[in-house]
Amino acid sequence: MTATESTDLLCLACQNGEHTGQKFMAAGADDCTCWCHAPEKDTHDMVNHPPHYTSDPSGVECITITRHRNFNIGSAIKYCWRAGLKGTGSKELEDLRKAVWYINDEINRLEGEQHDSH
Repeated sequence: MTATESTDLLCLACQNGEHTGQKFMAAGADDCTCWCHAPEKDTHDMVNHPPHYTSDPSGVECITITRHRNFNIGSAIKYCWRAGLKGTGSKELEDLRKAVWYINDEINRLEGEQHDSH
């Protein structure tokens, strides 16, 4: 978005082309808070929506699926989902091995439940 596309998001000084790079002191405000003065933001939110969980061609975010599964199955899905997206070679193999670990842990948990019920 450019300044001319939405002047309602700009401070009065910016709207009038008067901003000199100094802080614009609006009445009752410490300094200008319009978007044109905000620091550049990274396009990837690495905490809430990291690209290795949001780049699937389906458009579905990994957590949309995994939050409906138990921990082991959700974790296995997560590691399969991101395999190859956080690095190739040993990192990809590590993610796949983690997925297998969670699957084996779930198998052991289920077998333990069967054993306990007899």
